[in-house]
Amino acid sequence: MDRRPRSLSPGSRPSWRLGFRSRPPSLSALPSWLRSPRWRDPQVWRLGSGLVLFAFALTHFLNHALGLVSVEVMEAAQEVRRAAWRSAPGTVLLYGAAAVHVALALWKLARRRTWRMAPWEAVQIALGLAIPVLLAAHVASTRGMSEVHGAHDSYGSVLRALWPGAALKQSLLLLIVWAHATIGLHKWLQTKAGYGRLKPILLSAAVL
Repeated sequence: MDRRPRSLSPGSRPSWRLGFRSRPPSLSALPSWLRSPRWRDPQVWRLGSGLVLFAFALTHFLNHALGLVSVEVMEAAQEVRRAAWRSAPGTVLLYGAAAVHVALALWKLARRRTWRMAPWEAVQIALGLAIPVLLAAHVASTRGMSEVHGAHDSYGSVLRALWPGAALKQSLLLLIVWAHATIGLHKWLQTKAGYGRLKPILLSAAVL
């Protein structure tokens, strides 16, 4: 019996390769919603990540507003927020959204062929670039200290650290984040039917 290995003809490929199939699985095996071209659109990812960040900012600001009642109520609401956003899924979602949003914004900015733009777009870009600079110290002193040193970043301790020296800077950060987010939401919602009727109500809510 001839045990010599057979030679392959030029251009032919073996049917095996390190135990894996020689061809990757077809995209047709994926669910229809994953095959949609929308998932390859950077704008979809930028919008989705922006909505995640807006949800975080909105719940954070509403938590601040509870200070009109008492610090104890703020702390109780913060525990609920912390359980959601500081869980493993919440952390991946939040910081993943931040990384995607910043990366795609910088990518879009680098691909611009002209700096001519609408005033609202220039304002939104400027505000967006300012947010990481102003936010870095706050994140490091709260989430960073909690993760690295186990510090409990309660509202009481954070307020004592911010007041009065950093109160103005922190208030400016809140306004910048809110303005950047609401501009983006406004431009997105303009493409939706019925937004014209809801715009006065949403504007009032955003200002409040």
